Amino acid sequence: MFPGKFSLRSIDKCHFQGEEYELHAKVSQNETSKNCLASCGCYLREEKAYFNCAHIECPELFNGPLRDPKCFRQYSHDSCCSINTVCSNETTEGEKQHIHQCTYGGKQYYKGQKFYPVNECKICICDEGYDGSTNEPWCREFPCNVELIYGKNLDDGCVPIYYKSGCCPIDWRCPSSNDTIIEGPNHKNPSPEAEEKELFCKFGSLKLYLQDKLGDDSSNSDCTCITPPYPTCNLKPRPGAS
Repeated sequence: MFPGKFSLRSIDKCHFQGEEYELHAKVSQNETSKNCLASCGCYLREEKAYFNCAHIECPELFNGPLRDPKCFRQYSHDSCCSINTVCSNETTEGEKQHIHQCTYGGKQYYKGQKFYPVNECKICICDEGYDGSTNEPWCREFPCNVELIYGKNLDDGCVPIYYKSGCCPIDWRCPSSNDTIIEGPNHKNPSPEAEEKELFCKFGSLKLYLQDKLGDDSSNSDCTCITPPYPTCNLKPRPGAS
């Protein structure tokens, strides 16, 4: 979902995964609960329709990790919170041997345990039949809920800011009249192909060619035109941070 595309849609309706929602309509709980959202309804805000969502607060978020190393939580892709807790001291040796295990990245996981593939924006859950891949039904794309939570940011032409190789935005940079361009090697002499194929990034009223950067602002982000049509923004590391 790219910034600005919301401007092409009806302002009195909400949109999610290609579907239109009338005012006061709600997204199915089958969709929202697995994305850790309790409820999402369509409401007017500043004369435009956007979703307003309530987050699910799982008990394990407040209780923290299990203290007993012999215990683990089990999860399902259809539920946000854990669905069960299994402890080996409450399980006979025979039952423990029959709990399915998966191997990924040299580590063992019991059935229902989550694991996160390196350099992939996916969440995986060990289950029977696991084939060692990061494919469905064991793994799914990590839900960032951008359309549901950040509709106004997208509508305003803001671009997401990521932390290193993170999957979901941690902040947004929105166009301002004070924005400037730090010119890259292609800015003064863009190729005819760049114009013809629109190989440039748009940010507010600015046009950035490949390797152009946005000047600094209060978001502490490094925004570069890498993959048009919008700049890619990453949070700048703090001084002295590795």
